[in-house]
Amino acid sequence: MRQLLIILSLCLCFTVISCSSDDSNKDLIITNLQFSVSVVEKQTSAYIIATNSQGDALTFTITGIDSSLLSVSSSGIVTFNTAPNYENPSDADTDNTYLITATVSDGESSDSENLTISVTKECHKPYYLTKPDHIASDSSHRYYEYSWQSDPNICINFRQSEILEAEWEQKITNALTYAKDNLGLIVPLNVFVVDQKKASSGTLQQINVDFCNLFPLGDDWKNSCANNSDEWGNRSAAAGVGHSQLPNGGELFFFRNIWTDDYDQGIPVRILMHEFYHVYQNSMKFYFEDTNRFRIRVQWEDEPGKYLHEQDFVTVFPGWLEKGGADFGGYALAAKFDNTIDVRKQIIEHLDEARSVISSSAANGDTVSLKDYEYQAGLYESSNNPNSGITRQFAYAYTGGAMALIYLWSLDNANYKKIMVDYYKNYAEKDNLNPGLGWKNTFEDLFGMTMEKFYQDFDAFMLQGRSSQLAAIKTNEEWRSASFAE
Repeated sequence: MRQLLIILSLCLCFTVISCSSDDSNKDLIITNLQFSVSVVEKQTSAYIIATNSQGDALTFTITGIDSSLLSVSSSGIVTFNTAPNYENPSDADTDNTYLITATVSDGESSDSENLTISVTKECHKPYYLTKPDHIASDSSHRYYEYSWQSDPNICINFRQSEILEAEWEQKITNALTYAKDNLGLIVPLNVFVVDQKKASSGTLQQINVDFCNLFPLGDDWKNSCANNSDEWGNRSAAAGVGHSQLPNGGELFFFRNIWTDDYDQGIPVRILMHEFYHVYQNSMKFYFEDTNRFRIRVQWEDEPGKYLHEQDFVTVFPGWLEKGGADFGGYALAAKFDNTIDVRKQIIEHLDEARSVISSSAANGDTVSLKDYEYQAGLYESSNNPNSGITRQFAYAYTGGAMALIYLWSLDNANYKKIMVDYYKNYAEKDNLNPGLGWKNTFEDLFGMTMEKFYQDFDAFMLQGRSSQLAAIKTNEEWRSASFAE
């Protein structure tokens, strides 16, 4: 059977998945995940990529009420004849929604898809150039409301899109859309996707500038930030949202080498979901659902050096919970988004890495405890557990942290939703009552055990045989079917 694949890919602000297909020709099947897209104003091009099993030459045409405003090339590039302007829409209904029908033919068969292209404001621009005023305060917190709260969007900036694979542009868009629609997102998310090894220096510096502009901290700070950013070429994927940038949402960096360097294409998806989850967990720590307000601790804003950065106490979340929690969330979201991904295999690989940390430490007379990985700033010994001068591997915060939550899930199936959602939803209220101890009080109330008991039990679990540990890891089907919905 002849098969035709159409993919629409472009620089997106936010994507809603929907499509309408003409199935009159049963010899030609179109499979696609995305036909309703939002394009940033002044962006001119989209891409229709079509293939069939015989490799025949293809012809593209577009029709519809707004088709006169666009053109399609012989290679399937759809281009606005004039770059769209959000303030002055030129579509038939003047609502910034352009409707066309794309048809592709191989000379023998053809098929069509109705495409909806919605124009939105340039999404890399910050909502706030300066820090907004708080609307209320008390002795420990300041409370804020932001203009974007009714509909925080995902702004995906594909930089130098011509050197990025359209398949991955679509996959990234679909994955982040899935995560937002199913897990939720309460802040805008600014995503930067680039080939950091091949993009021009100007492109990379502009990303630095756009990222630093997310912080409403004044021009001198922004210029210093942009000109003193990390070197490009070997950056790792990263994401988050801190109190300083909260007015403009979170950020996520994802690079082409992540999907080109790994033969297992399930790993880049899991990494992407891991980073999305970092934004989710770190935005929830600020939010009060009952009042629809964000709160920031006075100590964080006024004395970050003393109460937030590089302290020998837990300032927000334990390091193992923040990092291991994002690993757990990455597994959970990847398994649901793409049921071909073998997340259990990836988890077992991480289990073996965690076991290696424990065994190599034991060979040097050291006992590793999850508590050693509480502090974000570094590794500290547990009480009565000096590390004998042995440098512990920081990666255990990820692998050991994820295994700690997998172990917690194995104790009670109800813990899955508590790990994914409830812990972070409850944190702000708990921390508001007892600033600095919200992380601990939330855990103990939610899971019905003290932190000390959990550390003791999990450390003992990690000293068990591998077969016992494997038994605690859920199957792929269990990962796919587990629910974090209310």
